[in-house]
Amino acid sequence: MTHRTSGLAQRSSRTLLRALVVVIACAVLSGVDMGGASSADADRRVTLDRPRLTTDSVVLRGTAPAGAWVRIARRAGDRWVRVATDRANDRGRFQLTVQRPTDRDWVVRAVSGDNRSVKRRIRGVAPPLDVPVVVAPPPVEPVVEPPVEEPVVEEPVVEDPVEPVEEPVEPVEPVEPVEPVVEEPVVEEPADPVVEEPVEPLEPVVPPPVDACGEQPRKDDGTWWQCSFVDDFDGAELDPSKWLAAETWFSGVTNGPDGCFRKEPWTIAVTDGTLQLSAQRTATPFTCESPSGAFTTDKATAAISSKGRFNQAFGRFAFRAKMPSTRVPGAHSALWLYPDKHTYGRWPLSGEIDVAEWYSALPEQVFPSVHYVGGLRNVHSGWDGVIADVSEFHTYMVEWTPTTMYFFYDGELVFEHSWSPLAPLSGSQPFDKPFNVVLNQTWGQLWNAPTAETPDRVTMTVDWVRVWK
Repeated sequence: MTHRTSGLAQRSSRTLLRALVVVIACAVLSGVDMGGASSADADRRVTLDRPRLTTDSVVLRGTAPAGAWVRIARRAGDRWVRVATDRANDRGRFQLTVQRPTDRDWVVRAVSGDNRSVKRRIRGVAPPLDVPVVVAPPPVEPVVEPPVEEPVVEEPVVEDPVEPVEEPVEPVEPVEPVEPVVEEPVVEEPADPVVEEPVEPLEPVVPPPVDACGEQPRKDDGTWWQCSFVDDFDGAELDPSKWLAAETWFSGVTNGPDGCFRKEPWTIAVTDGTLQLSAQRTATPFTCESPSGAFTTDKATAAISSKGRFNQAFGRFAFRAKMPSTRVPGAHSALWLYPDKHTYGRWPLSGEIDVAEWYSALPEQVFPSVHYVGGLRNVHSGWDGVIADVSEFHTYMVEWTPTTMYFFYDGELVFEHSWSPLAPLSGSQPFDKPFNVVLNQTWGQLWNAPTAETPDRVTMTVDWVRVWK
């Protein structure tokens, strides 16, 4: 009895196993998706955004399965020709830049595997006359080795021999036949309509207006800076309607303890469209007259200012100049702004703006500085004005606003400073009053004092001075 029961149990197990194999085979043949079919379809989608057009190129962007190769194809009659190829990144984005067609419009689409995007139209640009159209050859699509599929080897089903039994074998319930898989006919979807994208017109290039200073610079708000002062030094001598030459005998102002400001043809000269300011050590000492008392010296210096001729608060102040060629201590050149009136008191209470100050002891460094009473010290300077060839022409400029000074050398911002004056001053004070323009070539002091190696004559050359408001 035990032997017969064991045999029946084994036959029942084999019967259930055969039924399970049949069910699994039916599921495979009928294409049952065990989960994730809709997600896979979504991952295989390919999209192509609206092309972004420039004068001579087109930027194409879109989405595809992450890591998939995407090719851009254009329609050529009844076939599609590859234009470019890219690989989608790990977020499923791709981007290509191709040459804009010059002979006719293109209709393009993105293709990845068997998936295609909607079609997009690229407007062509007519080629210039008498110039052959050169179309760059399409890049070579990277060769991607298809994965090698291993052949499926069906192992034979080994059936255990049925042990003979005395009792008749129980009949096995018939297995329902597997329904044949009916393949639905493939319905050819109509081609996607060509999406006509409007071409954004190019903005016309409007040349800047021109005034006495030349082409007007554009402000951040889109308006134009207006020329308020200019001197190109095109005459034969200094223009007295624009400049006042410094003279110690009249003003009493000196350069250090023994520098005498003199208006002489060899200290201040206008020649070849430039202003030349020179400091010179004379072969024999001379007497420098001064309201404070005469003194003997061999150091003559030069300076001019727009005092009594022109002054302005806020705006742009620019100089085109080159410094002396010496690279040893002794020379001091400056392009700067000084208060027209000492409204808030003597220096530095009423402020000073040094657009460019150069010391020959530091021959490759030009300093922008702001002087006033406030903060931790009375002078605030920038150290980024490094110019290796200061003896060549460079443009030095400050843009003076009610809150901040911006210093530019050759168009590059090298220093900016927002000031906080000491009480009782506040807000924009002391830089809310008009300043005049000053240029000078003098001898250095202290650590930049002349030595035996210093040339007896040093000259700063100025091409022009311009001011805008």
